[in-house]
Amino acid sequence: MKVHLRYYSIVRDATGRKVETIELEEDSRIRDLLNILVNRYGETLRVYLYNDGAIRTDYLMITVNDVDTMSLNKYDTILHDGDTVMLLPPIGGG
Repeated sequence: MKVHLRYYSIVRDATGRKVETIELEEDSRIRDLLNILVNRYGETLRVYLYNDGAIRTDYLMITVNDVDTMSLNKYDTILHDGDTVMLLPPIGGG
């Protein structure tokens, strides 16, 4: 299956890309996708995604089809063919 990725800010800097489409196995989860991305883009991206082996929630927001994964099944959210995943810094303001 193919998943479309959009990278913003620090993730865009780490990958050198704004968008890409990658091929995943059926029933892949967000955590599987993140592992693939770290293997592809290396240490710079790993630092933004993981802290002591745990996925960081303070530095990065991940959405699937514009829905924050924290409102879904977090990092066990199953991806489907054609999904769009965005990796971006948390949005704040006041």
